[in-house]
Amino acid sequence: MLTRYKLAWELIENTDGVQRERELAGCFVIITNVPIAGETSMDSAGILRTYKGQYSIESDFAFLKDPLIVNDLFLKTPSRIDALGMILIIALMVWRLIERSMRLYLAQTQTMVPGWDNKPTNKPTSYMATTVFYNIQTMLYEGERYFLKPPNERQSLFLSALGLEDHVFRDPKYKCTPIIPYKTGV
Repeated sequence: MLTRYKLAWELIENTDGVQRERELAGCFVIITNVPIAGETSMDSAGILRTYKGQYSIESDFAFLKDPLIVNDLFLKTPSRIDALGMILIIALMVWRLIERSMRLYLAQTQTMVPGWDNKPTNKPTSYMATTVFYNIQTMLYEGERYFLKPPNERQSLFLSALGLEDHVFRDPKYKCTPIIPYKTGV
């Protein structure tokens, strides 16, 4: 005797659940101190539109959208949220200044630095610079700082592009040479 089973089913869309998931997927955490009322006010849609128009900020702060980061932030007071926002803005400014300084130097000197896979580039990124300097190690011995291993050629090229010398790692009072753009069309 052979037993056969037939299975019949019907798909029914859970519209409430789908809508809830859409709302969660469309959730953006934006730190701002733009007022909600007054002459300089902006509604949340306007803030989001302005924010989305700033691609470089979006890409640099993409880590903030990581649920592991966002869900672990327990900032309950507006002053703490403002403080975190200011720290992030300052960090982004430094990040961009590193990139701008390197690119200006390379444009002015018409040189290149070894990029990813040692391919020459005149548009290095800040992330590239941080990875280049990652394994520089110094030690403090009897009040003096020494390299455990001197910077290699690639690291020296990036230091030059930033207007720095290897003393920056050994001398806490080291002053960098600012990279000032040439004025064109004057």
